[in-house]
Amino acid sequence: MVCQSALEAADPTRCSTSGQRSVPRRPTVPARRVDWWRGLTSSEWCEDFLVDREPLGWRSQEGGPTALTPHSVFLGRGSNALEVALASAAGQPKADDVRKLWTARQNKRPSPLLLIVGYPVEGATKVTVCGPAGEHPTLLNGLDVSQIERLADAALSEPTRHAAIRFLIAMLPEADSDLPGVRNSGLLAGQELRHGVPRRPDWDAACASGKPLLALSGRTLVERLGFEIDGLSVRSSVLTRQAGRSVQWPCSWRTARRSRPRRRGSTAPRRCPTR
Repeated sequence: MVCQSALEAADPTRCSTSGQRSVPRRPTVPARRVDWWRGLTSSEWCEDFLVDREPLGWRSQEGGPTALTPHSVFLGRGSNALEVALASAAGQPKADDVRKLWTARQNKRPSPLLLIVGYPVEGATKVTVCGPAGEHPTLLNGLDVSQIERLADAALSEPTRHAAIRFLIAMLPEADSDLPGVRNSGLLAGQELRHGVPRRPDWDAACASGKPLLALSGRTLVERLGFEIDGLSVRSSVLTRQAGRSVQWPCSWRTARRSRPRRRGSTAPRRCPTR
């Protein structure tokens, strides 16, 4: 028997015979640095991953490779909920080992699985991800822990496993792109965004001031960026700032992917998805 819903997650004792074990409740911790994973070992990073969620323990997986050490599992919402499983390795894991552990854990169940394997790289921690479904799930190497943590948290918040799968299939490829999270559709030259903008004299200061906003989204993010929001219509708003005025309402990236395409000839303002 395997825990497959948030209801079962509330009672970890139901999983005692299936290779799952409960993890002691995490104590309240102060706000973390955005780069909290730097300097941690390949196993320590698991303890600070998704600190606002309660994990289930994960013992050694039968049929899994010995090079990877299972650690814990987070459950999403709905029946046969998404599972986010954490494991660690001494170095960058082999693709075959990651897929083998994913297959052993998923075991042809209806629950989608996002496997995240952390490993040390030059004093920091990088992760390999695999999932969420299918015979040949997506596998990506060398990703930042904080980026995948936010992605996993958003996926776990989806109301159903189907929504979580759609979200991950759409977003995982972006994590491995040159400009993750940036949807540049005819606005600026991609070459300038990749190479020109980071050379600006105010780039380092802008990065430092933006890091505390990484966990925000939607209206809260827009307001923290310094905009005042005035409603223009049901679907658009005016963003006002000292430097000028914009008639675009930057919807959150979670809302943007659900918006319908505009009809040909429509005069409605474009919605600019941002992260």
